[in-house]
Amino acid sequence: MITTRQAISWQRIFQGAAVWGVIMLCSVGIESVLFPGRYVWSFDAQRWLLFSMLALLLTPIQCAAEEVFFRGYLLQAFGLISRHPLVAASLSSVLFTLPHLANPEVTSNGMLIMAAAYFTMGLFLALVALRDARLELSIGAHTANNFFLIVFFGYEDSPLPTSAIFTTQTYDPVFSLVSVVVSSWVFYAWFFHRAKWLTKRS
Repeated sequence: MITTRQAISWQRIFQGAAVWGVIMLCSVGIESVLFPGRYVWSFDAQRWLLFSMLALLLTPIQCAAEEVFFRGYLLQAFGLISRHPLVAASLSSVLFTLPHLANPEVTSNGMLIMAAAYFTMGLFLALVALRDARLELSIGAHTANNFFLIVFFGYEDSPLPTSAIFTTQTYDPVFSLVSVVVSSWVFYAWFFHRAKWLTKRS
């Protein structure tokens, strides 16, 4: 379910988490420059410490479980139905999207654009899993994404109402969707096209 190799690569999980974490920091930095004042300081040391410890413990478990189910079990199951990887990835991403439509931000921002954001994220994680032939990168990226939203950059109407260091009172679904698309491309290119770039430059 997790890897085609003999053992799980924990290094690969940490690499995926690190790269996605850096991309998220850059994305939030750009958003803060484009929209000054959107993120406000909301740090509460006592609450933050509790939530950060819980997030550090539980987020990897939750995200790994989602990846094993959606990008492991379902992706392989749809692969038996259709040999075209994009079809299998799309079908698994639709099922990934459906439970997320119950999140409170869907009501606040509109189902169509939020469904597009969830589907894009699911498709990205599925394509990474297919390209890498294992789930470690997807688990790492998914974990970093949720962990950052819990601990560092929260927003109102979040399905995980925690005491993040910064909070935005204006969730921008359009910027979020564009950010997911661009971030996904950067992540994918970093892991799967970087060697080609370095070879061409040398």
